[in-house]
Amino acid sequence: MKVAKLALCLLVVGVFALIVRATAPFVTPVQAQTACSSGTVNTQFRQSAAAETPWVHGAVFAPAQNSFIDVNCFMTASNGTVSLLSTGRITATVVTPQGQTVNLTQSSWGNTLRDYRLTQAGTYTFRCANSANSCADSDTFTVAATAQVTPTPAAQVTPTPAAQVTPTPAATVSTCNSISIDGNKTPTVGTRIQFRCNGPSNATSYFFAYRRSTSEGMQPLAVASGNLSAELEVSPFLQVQCNPCIGTTCATATNVNAQCTYTKDQSVSPTPGAGSVADLNKDGKVDINDYKLFLEEYLKFVQ
Repeated sequence: MKVAKLALCLLVVGVFALIVRATAPFVTPVQAQTACSSGTVNTQFRQSAAAETPWVHGAVFAPAQNSFIDVNCFMTASNGTVSLLSTGRITATVVTPQGQTVNLTQSSWGNTLRDYRLTQAGTYTFRCANSANSCADSDTFTVAATAQVTPTPAAQVTPTPAAQVTPTPAATVSTCNSISIDGNKTPTVGTRIQFRCNGPSNATSYFFAYRRSTSEGMQPLAVASGNLSAELEVSPFLQVQCNPCIGTTCATATNVNAQCTYTKDQSVSPTPGAGSVADLNKDGKVDINDYKLFLEEYLKFVQ
């Protein structure tokens, strides 16, 4: 009987240890944390599909480009109890090697994030905050760009000099031919459309981005297949940009040409008086010049 009780106790302790290992944050003295009235907020990371690995902070986190990660918003109470941040929400940005800041936040994010793909190289910043934004913590890590291999020039043969082989420079992309609405659909507000990017003949993939106002930063838009973007709902203002890629090198917002960007602004109000029957001189507005024209015609009529 005593042996059975001892075995049961050991089983309970083992299960508890696994739960703690899967949920408790990994904290070191250099970890940046934010203390609030209800406890300490801590933003931490781990590689996806690695539930047995501990959660870590950004200073010791070095994921590869195109890998998948998990993010948790932890709250440590004054008594040491660790839980997820109540009503917490994750936001994120990335600063690319070209210096462009891209907003990655999606409205569906809560206090946890799973299987997020790091498609770009750069410095990522994730922030955990409660709904009142009164208690928050940010942490940062860097994703290195995929290294490009430079070919080794062929050795020169002596005594007869051999032709020197010049390695082919790494591909660069700075232009595209056009961006268009797939199927030539009419971009009516509220409808869903897709965009097709026609890039250089040697383009191997495409990266799309969009924004719904001029005050917003460009946000990534998924690729459905090949050079076709995922569906996007048409808003009063919509700007979509396609960036062709050759291998891991893609055009950026700073060097694409005008043909790479689609802009539709249906939020502009018409000019007052445009199309009005009182616009006698057809200049798009009703003013004193229309009144003078009317008076001249009236005087001719009554004479």
